[in-house]
Amino acid sequence: MGKSKKTLAGLALICALVSPGVYAETKIAVMNYQAVLFNSIAAEAATLKLRTALAGAQGRVKDIQLGIETRQNRLLTDGDILTDEEIASFEQELQALVQEQAQITAQMQQAQQQSRADFIQQYQPLIRELMDALVTEQGYNLVVDAQAVLWVTDTPDITDEMLTEFDAAYGQLKAESAGQSAN
Repeated sequence: MGKSKKTLAGLALICALVSPGVYAETKIAVMNYQAVLFNSIAAEAATLKLRTALAGAQGRVKDIQLGIETRQNRLLTDGDILTDEEIASFEQELQALVQEQAQITAQMQQAQQQSRADFIQQYQPLIRELMDALVTEQGYNLVVDAQAVLWVTDTPDITDEMLTEFDAAYGQLKAESAGQSAN
């Protein structure tokens, strides 16, 4: 949700709380959108998929780190007996390894950011659809993101309910997808 939408939602909440007549007509709930999205079964599956995709790169980063440590230790322990050419060679190798590690780490971070953006883009419409159904069913006029609320009493938190709905819808989509691929 954009910053302006959060501001409008906050203003609507304030107006509703300040005006008793309006409050009687306004049914408000809070929901932690990030928790619904990222504590879901869909998020767990996406995380597993990303970890699998990045496993090779993570292994390479570990190998590079081991190579860096080995060369640094060799320079420390044998620095007195190494020739200037050997020291220069070790330092060049270290520099090349550090650069490679930085490049791979940047690629992994970019892949993580892209995966997160793709995940949000893929499941935002489903959450909106589920939210619309829940709001209609339960008669809410306003649902405020719990992360934008500092304090509230006696206002229902529908985060767990939405997470359950989202997990169920995701499970149904997975089952339908598995059924289609089996045909």
